[in-house]
This record gives sequence, C-alpha cells and structure tokens, in this order.
Amino acid sequence: MMAMSHTSKDRLGNLPPGTVITGKWHGHSYRLLRRLGSGANGVVYLAESGRRRVALKLSDDYASLASEMNILRRFAKVQGAALGPSLLEADDWQSPFARRVVPFYAMEYIEGEQFSAFVRRRGKEWAPVLLMQLLSVLGRLHEEGWVFGDLKPDNLIVTGPPPSVRLLDVGGRRCRGGRSKSLPSCMTAAIGARVAQSRAVVRFVCGGDGDDCRLLSGAAREKREREGATFVHH
Repeated sequence: MMAMSHTSKDRLGNLPPGTVITGKWHGHSYRLLRRLGSGANGVVYLAESGRRRVALKLSDDYASLASEMNILRRFAKVQGAALGPSLLEADDWQSPFARRVVPFYAMEYIEGEQFSAFVRRRGKEWAPVLLMQLLSVLGRLHEEGWVFGDLKPDNLIVTGPPPSVRLLDVGGRRCRGGRSKSLPSCMTAAIGARVAQSRAVVRFVCGGDGDDCRLLSGAAREKREREGATFVHH
C-alpha cells in the first residue's frame, strides 16, 4: 500500500474544528470536533452527524482506505467478537483546502479508556481479566485469516460497563502473508499466530513471562464476580 505524502498529510491533518465534510455521493455531512490521531495512511477525526458522534478517516490513498473498509466489512460478519469499529459509510469530499476530491469513511466512535490507563487506575488484578478477553478476540481474528499487525496498549481501548476490550487502528490489521484479501494461504498459520500474539500480550500486559498474571488470576476472578466483567475460558 502507498502511504500518504507529507504534504497531503499536513493538509488533511490540520483541518480546523467546525469544518464540515459533506459526502459527494450520499450527501451526509459531518462536522469535525477534534483530531483523534494520524498514521502513515490517513488522519482520523472525531465528528458529529446529527446527534451521533463518529470517527471520520480521511486520506488521499484510495487503496489503503479500500483495504481497511474491506476489513471492517469482513469483521462485521463476526458478531459478538467486538473486533473493531463498525463501518458506517464511505464517500468522497470535494475539499476546498486541497482543491480536489478526498476519499473518507465514517466508522463507529468507540468511547472508553486506554488499556494501560484503565489497568493503572483500576488495579493490576484487572490485567488477566482483560488479557483473556483480548485472547478471545484475537482468536476470532485469526480464525478469519487476519493478524493484528500492531498489537500494543495504545491500540486497545476498554469500554463498558462491564469492562470490555476493543481493538483500534484498522490499518494495523493484515492478512497472513501481507495480502489484502483473505485467501486459504492466509489461514494456515492462524494457530501459530495466536500463540505468538498471546505471548506478546502477556509481555506488555503483565511484564516478563506473565508470572504476575498467573498469581493474580484468583483475585481477578473475584473482581470479575463483583463487577460483572466477562472472563473467557479457552
């Protein structure tokens, strides 16, 4: 995939709050509230459409946006796994700043607390609870032939109640082997990918080899029972 040029990224990444993005084809309007973040292939804003808040991603890289939207559509078929934000619509915007058409898509805005901040605030006994949830989500992701290619606390958010882990940054997901479509060859190493990512999760959540998680598992279960968090067994 081609990344956005620095010039395009600078333009799209500095749109002032209050800017109205109106789709060329569907005619839906979105008023920008603030920038949420940016990456190699686009910029994401918090926006509102009517009474609804959404996350709006803009980019001049059509191929990257198309790939991300295909992933979101595919994930929508795995209901109950909360793999990522829901895709709402895609359109083009005739930008008065760039003086050209800019593609964008609107997706669900997931409100919550960053993973690391949640664990610091609520206590490290929550780490194994959230870890097991995350492994369940990754398992479903791998069963669909995809790998979350940028697994780190910054790309995880905790929503609720009850506390539940969600994945962010669709651009960090890829098919096994780097392909943009789910092919049979993408499925062959799903189990190995799950093991590798499980170890990565243990390292960044618990530190070291995960001894703290195992020691805290009893306390985590008690916390789960008191506060209603979902603890997934494998």
